[in-house]
Amino acid sequence: MEQFGISDDIKYIKLGESIAYYRRLRNLTQENLAERLDISRSHMSGIEVAKHRPSLDLIFRICRTLKIDEKTLFDFDAIKELTNID
Repeated sequence: MEQFGISDDIKYIKLGESIAYYRRLRNLTQENLAERLDISRSHMSGIEVAKHRPSLDLIFRICRTLKIDEKTLFDFDAIKELTNID
């Protein structure tokens, strides 16, 4: 389903890129973050590459762990500017 001109698949790709960006900014590996979230590293990797879709609860936990608010995590335009991701 598309809303605001962005498909769901693209939204999850952008979400994964955002999580990866803030994870790296905090100097965490996928394994470090996964351990803090009590999920497997492969699940964390899957979220970052949009293979897995995180629950709302997990998104909130990711934000708390990365010390960012949800608005920041979903500010895909800001991430694009910071990382030059198209």
